[in-house]
Amino acid sequence: IALNTVEMLRTASSGLGMSPHQTMIIAERLYIQGYISYPRTETTHYPDNFDFKEALKELTGWSPIVKDLLTGGMQNPKKGHDAGDHPPITPLRRASEAELGGDAWRLYRYVAEHFIATLCRDCRFLMTTASVEINGELFSCSGKSVLDPGYTAVLSWQTIPGDERIP
Repeated sequence: IALNTVEMLRTASSGLGMSPHQTMIIAERLYIQGYISYPRTETTHYPDNFDFKEALKELTGWSPIVKDLLTGGMQNPKKGHDAGDHPPITPLRRASEAELGGDAWRLYRYVAEHFIATLCRDCRFLMTTASVEINGELFSCSGKSVLDPGYTAVLSWQTIPGDERIP
């Protein structure tokens, strides 16, 4: 689902260690410099005329995943909520760590990766549960086996943790 202000602030706080105030200052600077779209929005639905391919082309070279998406692997993003304000937060042009540095780079990278992830397939996994009864006592163990990492190949912190995987 597309990125809105609330999700950006939540992730910046929990994942990047930035306060909401600091995040908004950086996001507004990235907007003024032309790196991201307007960062104050509650909308998580892209407009019908949004050109995903053109937006993705701006990120060419970001990762092999972008190339794969551009050559036919792109999925339509899930429909979100149209709050009637501004479109979701998206990257407008490619940036580098050398250009932005520090927290600005980390926030820009999150916005870009979130956008790329919205165009990826869902993560698919197989969940298996094994149960055994020993002397009247029931024991069970569950685990997951990744079939297709999908968007988690981009948003790596959302991958299935190692302790949930079946050995």
